[in-house]
Amino acid sequence: MDNVQRLKALQRECSNCRVCAIGGKKTPEGDDANVLSDMNISNIGIMIVGQNPGREECKQRVPFVGASGKTFDALMEKHAGIKRGEVYVCNCVNCYTPLNRKPTELEINNCSAFLSQQIAIIQPKLVVSLGGTALRALTGLNGIMKYHGHIQYSYMYNVKIFPLIHPSPRNLNIPEKRQMFCDDLGLLRSALKKLGVR
Repeated sequence: MDNVQRLKALQRECSNCRVCAIGGKKTPEGDDANVLSDMNISNIGIMIVGQNPGREECKQRVPFVGASGKTFDALMEKHAGIKRGEVYVCNCVNCYTPLNRKPTELEINNCSAFLSQQIAIIQPKLVVSLGGTALRALTGLNGIMKYHGHIQYSYMYNVKIFPLIHPSPRNLNIPEKRQMFCDDLGLLRSALKKLGVR
């Protein structure tokens, strides 16, 4: 079974998961509330891990395509030299949560098997985590403001992690945080060169 088939099988398994109460639910618009990934197997060794899908992601069946995703795509290309089509995008929790609340520890833990299998398939040289929830899910570390912009190591998943604050409008509408985010993307560019990714 090649990697595309492995991902498709994982996607089916994820869609049928009912371990958490949020599994198998619908969004208020009636869309399936489960999104595994963008299925982009032809990436350059970079994996982007966010929190969980929102309504727009569930509508389009692709992670990180709402307001935060569009901003991230533009800033990532401008400051890190990376286009959306060059990365694999997923979340640490694969289902929409009621009122888009933060996922619980139980939900994060229950989805960890899907995250682990995606990392095994993609074999990224670097995982970029977006926000505190994704950082905690990948490393167990708390406090995104302490770790952002500095490579960490995930002993749980045996991979390097580059934490960024979440590119939400709430964060990036604050000039200081927007500048910090852009500066961190510049550091990401340098880190990728050192890793031989770019």
